[in-house]
Amino acid sequence: MPITEYASVITKNNKVGVIGTEGTVRSGTFIRELTKLNNNLKVFQKACPLFVPIIENGNHNDKFTDEIIEFYLKDLVKKDIDTLILGCTHYKVLENKIKKFLPKSIKVIDERKVVANKLKDYLKRHYEIEKVLSKKSKREFNSTDITEKFEKLGSKFFGEKIKVKKVEI
Repeated sequence: MPITEYASVITKNNKVGVIGTEGTVRSGTFIRELTKLNNNLKVFQKACPLFVPIIENGNHNDKFTDEIIEFYLKDLVKKDIDTLILGCTHYKVLENKIKKFLPKSIKVIDERKVVANKLKDYLKRHYEIEKVLSKKSKREFNSTDITEKFEKLGSKFFGEKIKVKKVEI
């Protein structure tokens, strides 16, 4: 996992926090992957089950969201972590709010940015792929379930209006 590789390199005190959904935390994936890279790491996880519904319902700017974020993060801060992994792609929407409740010394890392940088590096090393990709390429959004809410929130989070095509798996 690129994010665990990155976290294991940037931590200075070997204390990494992970926030994720209940399923992600229960799976132990981050603990397994991080300690595989560095068995001196101490990994502290916190399930944040209310984050996804808050984001998906568009309530991420509400006052109660701040209270929930503070509640979820306080125990991790007490563990003296210096790195926090946003273990769910939804959580990027809350990143700036999350940072408000953390000491400035804690680095918050988002999987999307880390993976994008890894891909960029890969593409630089494999320039032949550029021949396949076109400057005239376009973005397509596909989903197995299309709702008006999905397109509205997707447009908001993506920063421009999106159109989603329904696909069958």
